[in-house]
Amino acid sequence: MSSDRVNRRDLILSVASELFRERGYDATSVREIADAVGVTEAALYYHFKGGKRELLEAVFECEMPDFKRVIETCADKETFAELTACLLRQFKETGRETMERFRWFLSEFANLNPDERRIFQQRHVEFQKNLAALLEQFVDDPRDARFLALGIMSLFIGYGQIFWALDLESVVDVQPEDVIGTIIKYMKL
Repeated sequence: MSSDRVNRRDLILSVASELFRERGYDATSVREIADAVGVTEAALYYHFKGGKRELLEAVFECEMPDFKRVIETCADKETFAELTACLLRQFKETGRETMERFRWFLSEFANLNPDERRIFQQRHVEFQKNLAALLEQFVDDPRDARFLALGIMSLFIGYGQIFWALDLESVVDVQPEDVIGTIIKYMKL
């Protein structure tokens, strides 16, 4: 694939992402994306044969946290506290920008059809399963590991939504490491 094709694909993806956030996924047409990029609809379909749905999937893949990297980075931890601290570092590295994009997906979710929702759901279910597999070494019951994985995911996502999206971080002196540290302090894992 030539450099021009790669750059054009990246540009289409970038513009689609911006338009989806500004106007909403449903309200943005393939024609609008192509016009904003300065290409024909045929050129857009050349790069994204599945059209708008494939663009949504590509935007999601590019803009959401790299869950696979998070799991790989934290896989060698020997205690629950080490694992949780590693996950926290990964969450902090993800940062506000990723949470802003994540917030867009959350707000747009209700407008997506079931197939489009599955893109989002499958990625998070896969992360939850992989995180639960890491947690199984610290708990007796695999079911508990699944629940714990969901709790950790909820904690991180909730912190990002409450403190970053609502800017409570500017008025409340609570950092993610404080929350996690307190939880770990009172857990027996």
